[in-house]
Amino acid sequence: EDWTARLNEEQVPVEDPERTRRKKEGEILHYLLAGVGDARKQDVKAVIKDRRKSLGLVYFTDAELDSLEKKALAVVKSPEMKQFFEPEAEVLLEVNITAEGGVGRRIDRLLVFPKEVWVIDFKSDRNDKNLEQVKGYSRSVEAIYGKNTKGFILYMNSLEWEEVK
Repeated sequence: EDWTARLNEEQVPVEDPERTRRKKEGEILHYLLAGVGDARKQDVKAVIKDRRKSLGLVYFTDAELDSLEKKALAVVKSPEMKQFFEPEAEVLLEVNITAEGGVGRRIDRLLVFPKEVWVIDFKSDRNDKNLEQVKGYSRSVEAIYGKNTKGFILYMNSLEWEEVK
């Protein structure tokens, strides 16, 4: 799926424009973070800024995009999130897999350690359906890699994470 095309869709349903706006903000944060691999080996601020420049959105003001750019940087630099952005592991971004039932899915980040793999999914806020999604990703990745697999959800708005068991 082409993220730029998805983010540039500016249709706002009349029934709940605020919900749609929050969803778009989450998609933008996700897009900004999708370019960050191992933060120890990248100029994270430049990566996020370059991805922001590629958006070309008119739905959000420059000030709003500045705020989202700062929020993305805060996620990466947060001490609570450090283990996910500065791992002693191979970092794979936006990994396409065939999940259970033969459905194509895209995992936000995979951290491949010598003895295990971490499945990382970015979410704006907590939602029970996300737990099942990450459990499914983890089962698929474990079958692919043949290694113990852990699933995590990183909550971008609260700078918290949750291990999914």
